[in-house]
Amino acid sequence: DHGNTKDKYSYAKRLVDLLMPLCDVYSGNYFGFYLDISRVVDIIMRFNFSGEISVVEDKLNDVIASAMSKREYSWISRLSSLLHYLSYQHKQKQIKQSSIDQIIHYLSQIMEQYADERNLEIFVNASLELIKWYKAEKFSDDDINKVLIGIGEAYEVESCYQGGRKEKSHFVKAHFLEKAVQHYINIGENSRIPKLKLEIKEAYKQAGKAEIKEVSTGFDISTETINAEIDKFRSDNIEESLQLLSRTNYFLPIKDNIIQVTREIDKEAVLTKLLNVQFVYGDRKVFQSESEEETFKVNFYRTYDLELQIKFGVFYDAVWEALLKNGLRANHAIDRITSWQYMNNDSRFIVEQGVLRMFDEDYISAIHILVPRFENCFREFFECGGYPTTSIKSKTVQHEQNFNDFIRNDFVKSNICDDLLFFISFVMLDDLGYNLRNNVAHGLSTLEQFNRVTALIVLYLFFLLTNLEWTSSNTV
Repeated sequence: DHGNTKDKYSYAKRLVDLLMPLCDVYSGNYFGFYLDISRVVDIIMRFNFSGEISVVEDKLNDVIASAMSKREYSWISRLSSLLHYLSYQHKQKQIKQSSIDQIIHYLSQIMEQYADERNLEIFVNASLELIKWYKAEKFSDDDINKVLIGIGEAYEVESCYQGGRKEKSHFVKAHFLEKAVQHYINIGENSRIPKLKLEIKEAYKQAGKAEIKEVSTGFDISTETINAEIDKFRSDNIEESLQLLSRTNYFLPIKDNIIQVTREIDKEAVLTKLLNVQFVYGDRKVFQSESEEETFKVNFYRTYDLELQIKFGVFYDAVWEALLKNGLRANHAIDRITSWQYMNNDSRFIVEQGVLRMFDEDYISAIHILVPRFENCFREFFECGGYPTTSIKSKTVQHEQNFNDFIRNDFVKSNICDDLLFFISFVMLDDLGYNLRNNVAHGLSTLEQFNRVTALIVLYLFFLLTNLEWTSSNTV
């Protein structure tokens, strides 16, 4: 690519002359042949050495026929690609029609033999090559679509065949069905997708029953440590203890600290950076990492979740239990939350019902009541501060912004600290978090989510929210 044009042409011609004889000495060594012939094809096409095309064409035809006779199908697609590159220049055909007909025949044969070979990679590569030839040779759209649909159907077959393994995996089945769905989306074959979506959900559901193992790590927290936490919230009367517990950010996770912890963990877990991580909730895959950054994001969310489980499943729960033994009742928590000046009467009544259910240990009802009401109270707080919670889409009709969009408004981010916003997002909105708002609203929550720790986290969110107030300058 550098230097005098005349010199480059001479060097290219000389290189072709040197490589051509080498292409004849690879008896059955398709890899060596492929390396040299691909270099030759590249040079003669770039420098328009049209006199060499027929020679290279014959060499490719001979080796393709040899590979076909030896059932070395994986090389056919690679060599076909070189032949295709050689075939057309400025929309002019440069090789014999018989060579084109022959490679199309070979590729079609490979596809027909897929039922016996069951090699998905070879089948897909041959199909994609055949489509290239069909398009170049102006085959009908029906012929092309038949091949395209065949690729999707091959993914469906592989979801059950799975390389012939005896023990089938539901995760593997879901993987190939998802590839089929993505392929059908790409080619516009949408009528096949609804059935596959149901099959994918069923595959994940079965995988959850048979292929997911619960891994737990034990650690000791001394009674002295837990008692020390409880002592921080002891007072002469229960009302003061509740004020100490509910007016503090002590249990709010610090996002930057958890990011740093995750980075330290990642330094010791090099292998996980090389893996794609899937996040499955119930019968749905809700996230899949495709990069090192996305894998770090998954690890960060896991670390954040662990922080919450320790803070609330151990320490906050222990403090709460101590307060219950010392006389904490539902009316104390209700009065503490509903005395907030920015809460309307409807919300006061509904929150009261949710807290009552919580103290009755009916966590299913409590969470179903409190989670959607938290969103409403959050919106009302900003309305009281003079900020809109709606968007106008058409004909001046106002629609409430969905919670995901609302929480990203600049006026929200400028008034609520990042740690609290992320805490809300993790618990209420994020697929990698608890996603309570969406799971509860759409009936997607698993039974495991309805427990005392989750209820305590939601109640703590109400405590944090009701600590906020507007100043005269409309800032929090």
